[in-house]
Amino acid sequence: MSPKGVVEFRRAALYNEDVATGASAIREDNVSATITIPADLEQKIAQRAASKGLPLEEYVRDVLRRDTEALSLEDILAPVRAQFAASGISEEDLDIIVEEERQAIWNEKHREKP
Repeated sequence: MSPKGVVEFRRAALYNEDVATGASAIREDNVSATITIPADLEQKIAQRAASKGLPLEEYVRDVLRRDTEALSLEDILAPVRAQFAASGISEEDLDIIVEEERQAIWNEKHREKP
């Protein structure tokens, strides 16, 4: 167990052995790191891991994997921005269109019902 507030990861070297040739090679699949975190954060992480029935190291690895695989806002907006740029509409024109549509929706929502 690591000291309080320190999450440790170690480099894991795996040995691959080619059964046909008998040759061995070291393959490093995992990178290790040690980070220092506040004790209260360690406690929260440990609680989350326990609530999911996962060892602390596996839980942290899963959180890091999900975070790094998630699309950033820039990635999500890139196609929209490219389409907007290709449309030739100016930002001012877009503002006018959006405001007109917003007003139309508001008017529809607030018009008197018979």
